[in-house]
Amino acid sequence: FSTACTGYEGDGRLRLRDLASGREFTHATQRIIGADGAGSVLRQALATRGGFEVREDLLDHGYKELLIPLRAGLPQLAMDALHIWPRGGFMLIALPNADGSFTATLFLPRSGEPGFDDLTDAASVRAFFAREFPQALALVTDLAEQFLAHPQGMLGTVHCPQWHDGERLVLIG
Repeated sequence: FSTACTGYEGDGRLRLRDLASGREFTHATQRIIGADGAGSVLRQALATRGGFEVREDLLDHGYKELLIPLRAGLPQLAMDALHIWPRGGFMLIALPNADGSFTATLFLPRSGEPGFDDLTDAASVRAFFAREFPQALALVTDLAEQFLAHPQGMLGTVHCPQWHDGERLVLIG
């Protein structure tokens, strides 16, 4: 709703920022369901208060997203399927978007052979996809450009034995 959570006061009040205006404010709630993911502002607020154990372990893999566009106004893959191209220690997946395009995600080690650290220019990206995922080259005409422009995401495991703050807040993801 164009609003970002920036903190949790512990008494049921959320600190929020209106993304359009930049205005910061608090909002009192009775219950909060926190589904703000790996970089959870709510989990961080609980950990900062103390008495709340959190450990985050980075995985050796990262990810990068690419857009598979419509072609001639039509989806290029079946819309009612999850598309997965497994390759041992890495894979490419594609999930449909409401408009018929797909978001493709490459999961790959951050370093090593193959690894994100080896894919630093258009030629190395094209060679990797030609070898490992030739279908993707046909689906994404600007694959190398997208790959080099999009950020590499990190993957990790969050260990959080306590996942609630009494009856006020529960972390679900």
